[in-house]
Amino acid sequence: MKKNIVLLGICMCLLGCYDEDIKLSSQGEPFYTLPQGDHPYDKCIVEWFEKYGFYTLYDFDERDLYWNNTDWEESEMLDYELTGKLLGYKADTNYVAEQVQLFQDLFLAHYPDEYLEKGMPLKILLCSYLKLGKNQRIWNPEIGKTEVVTVYDDLWGKKGYDYLAINGGNELVKNMTDSLKAEFSMGVNSLFLRILGEKKLLVNPPSVFFEFS
Repeated sequence: MKKNIVLLGICMCLLGCYDEDIKLSSQGEPFYTLPQGDHPYDKCIVEWFEKYGFYTLYDFDERDLYWNNTDWEESEMLDYELTGKLLGYKADTNYVAEQVQLFQDLFLAHYPDEYLEKGMPLKILLCSYLKLGKNQRIWNPEIGKTEVVTVYDDLWGKKGYDYLAINGGNELVKNMTDSLKAEFSMGVNSLFLRILGEKKLLVNPPSVFFEFS
């Protein structure tokens, strides 16, 4: 009998601790903290979060870019049979102000608030370098065999598991031509339109959408 009472007490204690852990975890801190610095553009980034609910990060970890919830997408860690992976770096803070303005003018300004509130992913990753690696087999006559070479294509944007990665946080953003701006706009907006389609937000778009886009 005493043994049963002791076991019951232990079980109740464990259950109590388990419930406490659940309560603590459900009241955890948000994924990220804004602002990330004390730059003038941090105010704009905080306003986007408060209005639309997404984090705009120029200081992020590799896992934010490469982890897709099932595997690691970093290009340089690929097996040679795999293709279409990423290589990217976070934005240079010396150019984030211009990158934020570019994102505002050529992306956010084209959508009604409803689409941004319901369609935006958790994170916008501001990058200084963003490329897609594709591995190709190339014959090398000097060694008499085929070599695997990774060829990189520049990206303006990349849709990830819970983010959109945006390129342009480098010195190039200071003097962008109209042609480059058009490439940026098409590269990034096409990704978001795909998200809106996946979420079925474009089935019956409001008339105001066509006034913006």
